[in-house]
Amino acid sequence: MTSPTSPIALVQEVHGRLRQASDKDYYLPADRDEHSRLDMQHQTLKLTMNSLYAQRELVKSTLARKDRRTTLLDVGTGSGVWAIEMAEEFPNTDVTGIDIVPPDVLSRPSTIIPSNCVLKVADGTTEIKKYHEAFDIIHFRAAHLGMPNMARILLEDSADALIPGGLLLLVHCVPIILKDDLSAYPVTDEGKPEYVFC
Repeated sequence: MTSPTSPIALVQEVHGRLRQASDKDYYLPADRDEHSRLDMQHQTLKLTMNSLYAQRELVKSTLARKDRRTTLLDVGTGSGVWAIEMAEEFPNTDVTGIDIVPPDVLSRPSTIIPSNCVLKVADGTTEIKKYHEAFDIIHFRAAHLGMPNMARILLEDSADALIPGGLLLLVHCVPIILKDDLSAYPVTDEGKPEYVFC
């Protein structure tokens, strides 16, 4: 992993939780608990899509080139688990995961990062501008929370960073908790009978 500064300088403690220190608009924590939540979200999405990624055939055909190694950028990589699993599934693809804080997987002794995967600390809102026709696939998963200029990043910067014919994968979730009859739980205060905490 490459990092412009030490991990300690990248986070600050706020109300007992570590948060990234560089972007005041991004409010989610940047600690082990948050990365565990992101890992659970990752597993939930895999089960929901019955796959590691959406548009399976399109992704496979995009990364199946024989004339050169393919490239993939995961913007807002979070814990890094999606980038690592993509690198494992596609060993002929160079996978880069970027986030504004170091991925938690780097501190887990059992984590093996494939040689074709690089996880680095970088701000996705500015880092993507450094690339021109560099990636076969760019992946954003729930990255909108930390990117106030998401439309520009998606429409302009991502288009410029993609190789012609490249693929932009956007995964955005709307968390709705359903009852057994598939109706949504109502929004209610803690302590009320139908309060649900995730």
